[in-house]
Amino acid sequence: MSKYFKITILVILLALLILPQAASAGLVPCGTSEHPEKCNLCHFFKLLQNIIRYASILILASAGLFIVIGGMIILSSAGSPDRISGGKRMITYSIIGILITFGAWIIINTVMNALVKEPGQPGAIPWPWNRIQCVPTQTQTPPPPPEEPTGEYCICEVPVYATAARTIQLFTEIKGTNLNDAQNCETKCISDNAEAYCPDRATAINPKLYCAEQSDLEQKETFCYKQEATTDSITGACSTNSSNCYDSILSNDNYARKCWLDDQLYCRCTEGLATWCTQSKPSGLYQIAKEVGVGGLFNAWDCVRSCEYSGGYCKLGSLTTTPTQWCQRSAPAGSDKWILNPPPGGADSRQKGDASPALTSFLNCMYSKIPDLKINSISSNALCSDGSCDITGSGCGHVANSCHFGGTQCAEMSYAVDFHTNIACSQIKNAAIQCDSTAWVNWETNHTHISINNTGCGCAESGSGIPCP
Repeated sequence: MSKYFKITILVILLALLILPQAASAGLVPCGTSEHPEKCNLCHFFKLLQNIIRYASILILASAGLFIVIGGMIILSSAGSPDRISGGKRMITYSIIGILITFGAWIIINTVMNALVKEPGQPGAIPWPWNRIQCVPTQTQTPPPPPEEPTGEYCICEVPVYATAARTIQLFTEIKGTNLNDAQNCETKCISDNAEAYCPDRATAINPKLYCAEQSDLEQKETFCYKQEATTDSITGACSTNSSNCYDSILSNDNYARKCWLDDQLYCRCTEGLATWCTQSKPSGLYQIAKEVGVGGLFNAWDCVRSCEYSGGYCKLGSLTTTPTQWCQRSAPAGSDKWILNPPPGGADSRQKGDASPALTSFLNCMYSKIPDLKINSISSNALCSDGSCDITGSGCGHVANSCHFGGTQCAEMSYAVDFHTNIACSQIKNAAIQCDSTAWVNWETNHTHISINNTGCGCAESGSGIPCP
């Protein structure tokens, strides 16, 4: 027993000598100070490979040691049959261990090769299995953006009218031209060159030209627009013939701003289609194109490069305009004298802020004449409780396109008022005519309705109205 115990101790010492060397040589292929890369499936196979390699080294080293010990036992046997027999067994078992080790390697190699398609081709096991090299996991970073041209840009800003929802607003269209260097830009980018560096306009309204860096363009918020065909009618523009119809566009500021978008005519006068007109051969005004946003928010630099080249144009600011703040605006000056008939039959006090400047002036005049007037409605209680009401439809307290909602032409503020019956309709009408000779008065059973600028706003109210009882 002592002999085999000594041999066992010797093998253990040999293992302790070899294993630290193996570990320091990289038994664990990842997640260590020596190999800090993140572990993956490839590293698992690499670990198995290392275990097989170091186990083979240990077995072969032990077998070689036992062969040497077996030989020494035979040489020192002094003819003892037991020692000679023990030495031979030790050598025999060591050789068998070596053969088993190589045989196992051949079997493993055969199995591993069967799990891949062809040498060098991807398979279940990384190839070659006994020489696995794992590529460190790297985070893929996008390629750097291409370098933009440097130099100075001639920037053109042109104010243009455009429609947004039911309102007409003044936007600023922007264009940038690369003039390569500051000196070149300073020489060329002057007001005399508006035709060269500004959008192609029939009449450019006060173009603004200046030199700026690309970074200045990147700080300007813009939106990409294009034109879209439409057949929207513009009610309230009724003429006896096409010539008079086009004259009305030039003479009426509301129609001019509606029809001349970006300095181009987008309206057409057409005979026989204006069914709301009363003339025998009426000519109706139709919008034949409108402006639509076609791209996400860009900085001006992105917009002038992508939008302009695709046939669009860039305007400073976003696509969406500030929504109408029904029942959220401040009450106008003088409205402290207005008396509101309380709900449910009267008006929410927040409706005072919906009165247009023209209606505010009219009401202040009315209260100077009849201080006891009570107001049932300026805009609508429905809008105060639900700002998403569609004022071009129904369910918002008044008919579609009512002057209470600004009609079809005026900004989305009220140009109408409903007075309570605490004052006689005839007395209200007399005061209204004194305050505004064109005021439209209509008796509506439980209140007196008055609207101003009826024709100009394109309101739904029409005709002579129902006379006061």
